[in-house]
Formats: sequence, C-alpha cells, structure tokens
Amino acid sequence: VKIAKALHDEFGGEPMIAQWDESLPKGFDPGDDDEALTETKKALKNATPYKPINEVIQPPKFREGVFVVMTDIEASNTTPKPIEWIVERVLPKEQNAILAGTTGSKKSYYAMQLGMCVA
Repeated sequence: VKIAKALHDEFGGEPMIAQWDESLPKGFDPGDDDEALTETKKALKNATPYKPINEVIQPPKFREGVFVVMTDIEASNTTPKPIEWIVERVLPKEQNAILAGTTGSKKSYYAMQLGMCVA
C-alpha cells in the first residue's frame, strides 16, 4: 500500500494492488511460484485499485532530547525531511559529522579543504 500511495502521489492515476489468494501461506514469496506463475497471475487478475485516504498524522508520542521516539510502524510510515548540505554530499546542515582517520591520513588537509568549500 505504501508503494501504491507513493505512485499515486507522484504520477496520479490509479495504481492497482495485487490480491494474493488467502489459501497461500502468510508471507508467500512470488519467487516460489511455479514456472507458469499461476499464483502471481491470479493475484494480478484479482488486483484492486488503490484508494487514497486522508491520513491524519499524529504528533510524535514523546521526545528524548532532540530525538523523536516512535514505534516501528510510525517509523515505517514517516518520510524523513530531505537533507540540506553545507558541502554537497559531504557535510550535512544541522547534523553531526565526524572526521576520523589514522595518524597521517591527511585529516587536517581535508578539514582545511572543507573550510574552503564553506568560505
């Protein structure tokens, strides 16, 4: 359903959701279907259209410092904010970063280069 929602939101239209036969074991893997793809074809034939629902997003239950504590389901249904970069794909804005390496690995030069990228 999450993929159907993303397709609907991105492209519009009416994505279809395949309906697996209830007689199949829970968590049936389509890769285990026979060579004729019998169960897969049945699931596609019985597909139902995705119907968008207006979900009310509940505020997070609580915070621990700057971290929002949430359940696995809440985390799965959450889309993170896009990352803003100070130095593209290297130094994220408003996040922690670590520059680490062994002695002589040119960390100081790298830090100076990062500084020049910001300046």
